[in-house]
Order: sequence, then C-alpha cells, then structure tokens
Amino acid sequence: MKVKQNLLGIPTQAIFLMLTLMLIVLASAQLPLAFAEGRSGLIFLKDYKAASQMAIKNNKYLLVDVYTDWCGWCTKLDQDVFTEPKLVQYLQDNFVVVKLNPEISADNAEFADKYDVQSFPCAVVFDPAGKKLGKIRGYKEAPDYKQALEALVNGRTKTN
Repeated sequence: MKVKQNLLGIPTQAIFLMLTLMLIVLASAQLPLAFAEGRSGLIFLKDYKAASQMAIKNNKYLLVDVYTDWCGWCTKLDQDVFTEPKLVQYLQDNFVVVKLNPEISADNAEFADKYDVQSFPCAVVFDPAGKKLGKIRGYKEAPDYKQALEALVNGRTKTN
C-alpha cells in the first residue's frame, strides 16, 4: 500500500492529524476567557459584567479577585486558599466569583481603576444588589480570608 505524501515527503495523513491537533489546542486556549476552574472545582468567571448580572439574578454576593500573572501572592492565593474545602464551599454557596487581570484588557483595567485597586491580590466584594461592600487586600490564609468575607457580608467592616 502506497502512502500519499506531499512535496516535503510527509504523509498526508500525518499533516491532517497535526492540523487537527493544532485546531483543538487553539480552540481550547480560548476557554480561559470564559472561565477557569481551580483544582477544587471552584469556577472563576472572567467577565465581570456577566458575573454581576448572574449574582443579581441568583441573589448572591460577588467576589472579584483582581490579580496579575507576575504576582507571587496571587498564585499562592489560588493554590492554597481558593482550594481550601471550607472556603470553596462557602464561596460556592454564597458568591459568584470572578478573576480579572487588569493587564490583559481595557475593561479589566477600567474595573481596577474604578475600584482603586492599587496592589495585588485584591478582592472587591459586592452585595447581591451590586453595591460595593469593600475590599480584601493582599494574601490571607483560608480561615482569615473567609473571616474577612464574612465581616464584609455581615457589615462588621468596610475596607475601601
């Protein structure tokens, strides 16, 4: 049986397979624009406006985690805090969660400017009606992070 080859001597089937794999990889690279799933199953949306509408519709709080790719504390927060089972459950039950990197889009940068995000990580928390409750700045261990969220939700504190 003779295998069809192109001008470079590469079997046509191999070229077709490589192109198919490349399309699959390129298509899957677009998924993080919609959402990113953490190791714990916590799903972070990537679109603030859609997440805000979802939070209002479902009567949930909104947590917007503003981060950058180069921020070591942001990575640690993702790996150690947003994977802690009790915090994950609390967030899933009560919040719509969003991750925004202000360095990758004008909309994200506009959000960071509007809510005066000056350092990373920084979470901006909104009530179910869309009113800003406050911010959680910097890294906190999971129990402290949950306590800070509860304080904002229960009106015990307000951080700008």
